[in-house]
Amino acid sequence: MTEVSTFITEFRLLDTIDANASSLDFDPSGSRIATAGPEGVEIWNVESGLPVLVLEGQSGGVTDVAFSPDGSSVATSSDDGKVRLFEADTGAQQLVLPRSG
Repeated sequence: MTEVSTFITEFRLLDTIDANASSLDFDPSGSRIATAGPEGVEIWNVESGLPVLVLEGQSGGVTDVAFSPDGSSVATSSDDGKVRLFEADTGAQQLVLPRSG
């Protein structure tokens, strides 16, 4: 894909994402995007524009989302004050860090 066609594909995908998304992040390869919002976290396929995975386990709205540098994990933070780590390919929850203090 050329840079221009990649941009157009990504722009179309962003146009379909829920306007309530509070955070988003592209994986390092640029093939997936994770969105976070009041309803949770979805991972989308950039080329097809379709959601491919929903990350479950958060209570409350999700305020931030980020892929790991190698794209294998997704970190989230939510209104309940917890940070969670998920496998990006399966959605399996790997770790929960409680609010400190």
